[in-house]
Amino acid sequence: MILKELTQGYVLDKPAGVATHTPDGGQTPGFLEIASKVLGQPLWAVHRLDRDTSGALIVAASDKAVAPLTDQLSAGKKKYVFISKHSSRENVWSYSGRIEKTASHQFGIVEGEPNSHTKFAKIAPHPLGFLYEAEITTGKTHQIRIHAEASGVPILGDVEHGGQEGDNVFFRLMLHAKELELSADGKILEAVGDREIIRIIYYKPQFKEISQEFETFWARMGGEMKRPVKNADCFLIIDAVTMAEKLDVVIILGGDKDYLPLIWYLKSRGCRTEIWAWPEATSTDMQQAADAFFPLTKEYIIPSQTDASKSRGPAGGASR
Repeated sequence: MILKELTQGYVLDKPAGVATHTPDGGQTPGFLEIASKVLGQPLWAVHRLDRDTSGALIVAASDKAVAPLTDQLSAGKKKYVFISKHSSRENVWSYSGRIEKTASHQFGIVEGEPNSHTKFAKIAPHPLGFLYEAEITTGKTHQIRIHAEASGVPILGDVEHGGQEGDNVFFRLMLHAKELELSADGKILEAVGDREIIRIIYYKPQFKEISQEFETFWARMGGEMKRPVKNADCFLIIDAVTMAEKLDVVIILGGDKDYLPLIWYLKSRGCRTEIWAWPEATSTDMQQAADAFFPLTKEYIIPSQTDASKSRGPAGGASR
C-alpha cells in the first residue's frame, strides 16, 4: 500500500474500483478510510483520484500538512499512463480546454478560456492497443479522460468518454497514476525531515538578478532574502556566527571552499553543520569537514524560462 513515506504523510498505491473518499451515504468505505484503518492513524487527502483510476495518491498525516503538501504537489509533476485502442497522429502533443460540469456527475469541454492543460506522449504499441503517457499541470475532474477523448485516443474502458466500442465493455478503466513529484521546495523540506526550521535565508548582492521563478519558490519555502550592496558571503557568515549559539543545526546551501573556516567555527560551538550543494561544485575538503554532505541533483532545479544560473548563489538555512 505504501509507495513512499514522506515527512508529513505518505504516497499510497490506490487500486481501481474504490473511491478516494467514502461516497455519499457512507455505506462503502473509501480508500482513505481503508488506509487509515490499515495504518492505524487518521489520514487526510491532499488530492484525489477517480474511482476507476489506480496508482499514486498522496495523503497527509495531519490536517496541518494538507496545505503545504497541496502547494508542493500543485507546483510539481503529475504523470499518468493509459492504454487506448487508437493510435495518435503525433507522438507528442498538448491539449488545452475548458472543463466544466455539463450535467449531473458529468463533465466535458465547453467554450471559454482554457482551465485545463495536458501533455501527451505515445510510448509504444501494446497488446491491447497503444500505451501513452499524460502529464498534467492542472487537476480538473476527468481531465486526462476528457482530453484523451478530444485528442482521438479515448482510454480503454472509459464508458463515459469514448473508451467503449459497441456493447464490449472492458473490465476496468486503463488509467494509472504513475508518478507524483513534489516541487523543488517540497523536496528540500522533505530532506530537512521533522527538524524544526527556525530561519531560511537567501543572500545575493543587489547587482545580481533573481528570477521571478526563484522568488516564488523561496516564498513558498517561507524564506527570507537579504540583498546587500555587495559581499553577500560576509553577511551569511556574520548571521551564522551570530545565531550559532541558538541553533542545533546549520545547513549551508553551497559548496564554496571559502566557507571552510565557518564550518570549523560552527562545529566548535557544538552546532551540527551540513552542506547541501552540487557535488561537482563542492570541494572534497568541504565534504569531509561538514557533519553531513547532501548532494543536490537535477531534480532540485526549478523549472524556468530564464537562465537557471540566475537563481543560484550562496544561501543558508537553520534548523533546530
